[in-house]
Amino acid sequence: MSDDTTQAEQTVGELLVAALKECGARVGFGIPGVHSLAMYEAFRQQEGLSCVTARSEQGAGYMAEGYARASGTPGLLLTIGGPGAANALTPVADAYADSVPLLHFSSEIPRDYLGTRRGYLHAMRDQLGVFRAAIGKAHCLADPQQAAQQVVTAWEESVGPPPGPVYVEVPLDVLEQRTAPQEIRPPRPSPVTREVQGPLDAAADLLKSARRPLLYVGGGANNPEASAALLRLAEGLQAPVLTTTKGKGAIPDDHPLHLGCSWAAEVRKSDWLKEADVVLAVGTRLSRRTHDLFGNLPLPANLIHLDADPEMIGMNYPTRVGLVGSAAAGLDALLPERSASRDTAERVRAFRDEARQAARRRAPRMLALLETLAAAIGPEAISMHDLNTVSVWSGSYLPVFKPRHFLFPMEFGVLGLSLPGAIGAKLARPEKPVVAFCGDGSFLFSCQELATAVQLSLQIVILVFNDNSYGSVARFQKRRYGAEYGTALHNPDFVALARSFGAQGVRCDDLARLPTLVQRALETEGPTLVEVPIGTDWAG
Repeated sequence: MSDDTTQAEQTVGELLVAALKECGARVGFGIPGVHSLAMYEAFRQQEGLSCVTARSEQGAGYMAEGYARASGTPGLLLTIGGPGAANALTPVADAYADSVPLLHFSSEIPRDYLGTRRGYLHAMRDQLGVFRAAIGKAHCLADPQQAAQQVVTAWEESVGPPPGPVYVEVPLDVLEQRTAPQEIRPPRPSPVTREVQGPLDAAADLLKSARRPLLYVGGGANNPEASAALLRLAEGLQAPVLTTTKGKGAIPDDHPLHLGCSWAAEVRKSDWLKEADVVLAVGTRLSRRTHDLFGNLPLPANLIHLDADPEMIGMNYPTRVGLVGSAAAGLDALLPERSASRDTAERVRAFRDEARQAARRRAPRMLALLETLAAAIGPEAISMHDLNTVSVWSGSYLPVFKPRHFLFPMEFGVLGLSLPGAIGAKLARPEKPVVAFCGDGSFLFSCQELATAVQLSLQIVILVFNDNSYGSVARFQKRRYGAEYGTALHNPDFVALARSFGAQGVRCDDLARLPTLVQRALETEGPTLVEVPIGTDWAG
């Protein structure tokens, strides 16, 4: 082989990274290890791409997930095999549960050692099988000649429909192998674009003849294009709009037709769904989690279900009309020829006022906190959450005004996402204020990622709501068993901890000071932690 030919060859790692750049990737998240150095060397040589070094693979996975949730494009996670891949399994599974596009590339031991117990470093019995069992879309890149093509295909799989995580492992003997340059085709557009499959005329007729239509909107409609189409349809029909937790932001909180979130007790128990004669459910699986927590939603027989994933149609509720396509395309296709005239907006306004007053009577301190936070962070802020007490209440009552501005792990219900997820969201949307909502317990799952935020000089605000407890679990225990056990926490000095990492740290002992402290944090270079002491009884 001539020197010229050798120079023309690339390692599989270089092909992977070149293909990722062609697909549109800008940043990867991970921790370099001896088994992933070929990928990192390729990143070092590739202009326009960078790697963020996290402090744990779980944190890196949450960063990639936050990037994807905020941007709508696949987040990129890089790990070594064995412990690195295993540490990342929780965020990858969380992405699967909430249909978040994510690409996880992991090294794997050489092919000759797979499935053996010969003592190779980082060996697992069946690493591919673990991820295949968890998320379904898991592949081994075993053919160097197909490296670029397999990366592009994985990107397309991640975008969907349905969107979600894709795991690709690369054995070491393949990753470092040299091969001839390969043509890298750009990824094909998602097959769900402007064409909607299903009886559109039947759906349009149902909506046209409805006396009390209602739109029920999930995460599949929580993007700018679908949001604009949703407003056109809602205003044309003069139909109230109810969102799921993942749908928060698809319609501005202050829109005259917005009823609120279905997680809010006052909304869930109201007569709006009971009285609706036609419901159009958009971009939601009408999930079992809603069933399990609240009992069946009182949806009418005339249920129109629009989703990009055909498997979602009728999965949890019987459907009169099923439509498969993007939320934006389906909503636009159902626009009425002329606007309806109903007194819906006035009824919605009166209901929202009553619902807010009822919530305030039920949990006055929590509602006061959320109203203060809303004023403090402003309508442009992206808020990143995990399953802490304040975030759960935020799902019901925190105002959100724009798509992809309320990021919450609804189905898997993880702890530890908020801080690293906020890092990913800020890198995806640097022009937006980004605020992490953390419980004291959940913050300690990933507090080490403060070092990552400081190293990147990211201007994010980390709110730590401290009740010295796994408070949500403690409340469930008390309701079910009359006592709590194992939920009390001994916490560090959070302000001193933040400062030890090089971040700003302040404590807010007076709720009236919170807007000033948050605003100051939003204007401060680098990350700022704001500890907010709360009582265990604030949730009512």
